[in-house]
Amino acid sequence: VSTQSTWGSPQVIKIQRGNPQITSQISSPVVADSAIWKNSGIAAIAYAIRKLGHYADIKEIISLGKQTLASVTEGGTFTLCQAYDTALLYIEKKMLPLRVEVIHFDEVTITEDHFHKYIQESNNRIINILKVGTALHGSSFMPLLGCNGKNVTLGKLGISNVESCNSSVSEIFSACSQCTDPDPMWRNGGLLRIYDNKIIPKSLGRLECVETSIGKDFSKLLLKDFQQPQNCCNITSLTIAFNVLGYNVTVDNIFYTLSLPISYVVDDGMALAETYEVAKKYIKKKGYDLKVEVLHFDEGAITESEFYDELQQGTGSDDDVHIVNFKIDIAHQTQNLGGGHFAVVAATEPANRNVIIADVDPQTFMKFWRCPVNKLYEGCCDHDTSVHRSRGLIRISKTDSRQILTGRQECL
Repeated sequence: VSTQSTWGSPQVIKIQRGNPQITSQISSPVVADSAIWKNSGIAAIAYAIRKLGHYADIKEIISLGKQTLASVTEGGTFTLCQAYDTALLYIEKKMLPLRVEVIHFDEVTITEDHFHKYIQESNNRIINILKVGTALHGSSFMPLLGCNGKNVTLGKLGISNVESCNSSVSEIFSACSQCTDPDPMWRNGGLLRIYDNKIIPKSLGRLECVETSIGKDFSKLLLKDFQQPQNCCNITSLTIAFNVLGYNVTVDNIFYTLSLPISYVVDDGMALAETYEVAKKYIKKKGYDLKVEVLHFDEGAITESEFYDELQQGTGSDDDVHIVNFKIDIAHQTQNLGGGHFAVVAATEPANRNVIIADVDPQTFMKFWRCPVNKLYEGCCDHDTSVHRSRGLIRISKTDSRQILTGRQECL
């Protein structure tokens, strides 16, 4: 059946009688209209999936990836994390036999030599999409087409064609290693790779990304947008925790109910103890059947082993949720990425002692990311210079929960 798609060039669909499987031959590797083309990230996702032999409709990628038309047509605002989350949701919902991974080229996470070796050894079963920033070739997301020595060929995605652009390894690595978005708090560029799930690709940098089907029932949170407003990671973390425990709460609800001054929250960001007080007052005012506890990781308050045991018990129960306050650079094992941050613990991976974090800032850090427990613990022990005290955790739990919070008790 030959049809003319409103989203691009004609598609030839082969339907095999007696076989429910439908395969597609794409006469053009990219399908996008002029509005969608403003977002080369969406076009790159479609390009990668089609190159791997699967049909991908850009309109479906936007809707299934929980994006809006405005979010993908405003040039320069689509981050690498958003591209990853969009691709992951589309692949999962369409049940495609593919995997998607993201590697940020943050400081000290990857070297130019490692990157060069990786692209030399890549094959056509792995589609690598580089986020290089518009300064290099005028396009944020560009597929890697080939490597010949020190010269690399990238693809600039057009509505009906792929234009080849050549750059040196050094130029591309430098472009990926710089902040590629207009907001200075956003992260460096990097690489998004989509590949057949039957293969194991070469290692490249630190992999933080995880699938969404993990831990507690966080899947319902994928139906909601929990992108923190500026400096509101603390209030947004409380919002996620309340929702996981069955209470429909928004960031605006908390501000309105407690008459919180915006400056109190966003100017310097609330410290751990202040966030605890907000949670306690909100629970009392709303009459929720919940309790809240706080633990600062001051010297001798809790060990790394006790911390991990606490998180394992919490993620194995539907009665409580942990919010961690940590230093970003330590937890992400990099430099100059940021100071303090709040996020929610989604799951643990005992086999390799990792913690899965549900982040309140998916534009920067993805909805879910992986952190070694020793780095998360170290990040929680970091001193918050605004209050001259260590960071730590907050636990919100149902009042009938008998579990006692590990560590030194201070809260009343």
